[in-house]
Amino acid sequence: MRGATSPDAAWPRWQNRAVAFIVLLVLTLAGTTGREALAADGGAAQGMGEIAFAEPGAVASEPDRSAQIRIPVPVIRAAGALERHGQRFTLAGIAVTDPDETCGAGTDQWPCGRMALTAIRRFVRMRTVLCNPATGEESDTRRVNCTVGGDDIANWLVTHGWARAEKPFNAKAAKAARDAKLGVWSQSRPGIATGPGQVSVSDLAAADAAVYVEVDLSDQRLTLVHRGTMVATWPVSTARRGKVTPVGRWRAQWLSRHHRSSLYNNAPMPYSVFFNGDYAIHGTNQIGRLGGPASAGCVRLHPQHAAVLFDLARREGPANTLVVVKN
Repeated sequence: MRGATSPDAAWPRWQNRAVAFIVLLVLTLAGTTGREALAADGGAAQGMGEIAFAEPGAVASEPDRSAQIRIPVPVIRAAGALERHGQRFTLAGIAVTDPDETCGAGTDQWPCGRMALTAIRRFVRMRTVLCNPATGEESDTRRVNCTVGGDDIANWLVTHGWARAEKPFNAKAAKAARDAKLGVWSQSRPGIATGPGQVSVSDLAAADAAVYVEVDLSDQRLTLVHRGTMVATWPVSTARRGKVTPVGRWRAQWLSRHHRSSLYNNAPMPYSVFFNGDYAIHGTNQIGRLGGPASAGCVRLHPQHAAVLFDLARREGPANTLVVVKN
């Protein structure tokens, strides 16, 4: 009939609205149920729920990322202080050693602050430093814990005596450095003779070589003499029970700055001075055991002390370096 409305034409005007309302209701209920199910699923599900059902206009929060600071080429101002693009950082756990600080007194006074700065610069070199804000010091982002090559820089400074620890940071290493009079704890410049006095060794021994090294097994100490003048006496570690450090007298045979053991798991033996086959005087990272038998036969020294001996032996030559080991 002309002018009449067919059932098909009438459908959209009310049934489409009903269908739309039902679909909206179903979606709303499904959304609520989905949220509850995801919330009941735990932390991981909750995170998924926040992303899937974010409110219109809301921005999903970024996950918490590490606050690590990467310093490819650090500017080092002092032993314990460094910069990146003008931003200054200080190492947590230690007191910064002022570059202008002096140690010792009178004629023995020496620029320990400047030497500490040189030491840390040589240690870091051009390597990338990785830092993190110090735990418990979130309010001061300049206080950081830093590593280079996997080594903690503050710990390295304390261990070698180039910085003073703030309690309770590495108290054991700090005490060992202080007892051994390393770095800033030394009353005279490291590697320099403490005075003009001669060593109590025979004239023959003193005149026999430019560098004279005497290791006393009973005292666990090494005495270093250069051209008749005592350089220093230091604690060592020689053979532990079941091992042997040979007793005798030898010329140094060869030197190896970055040596590693071919017998004991590639263990580091820095500043090695070989004097009898596989036996050497060398640096060790087990400085807490110096002063008592602990080695497999070699004579262990603090790396800083081993470097002094190594430099003298290299300067004068192995043939002019005499090693004496006695009971």
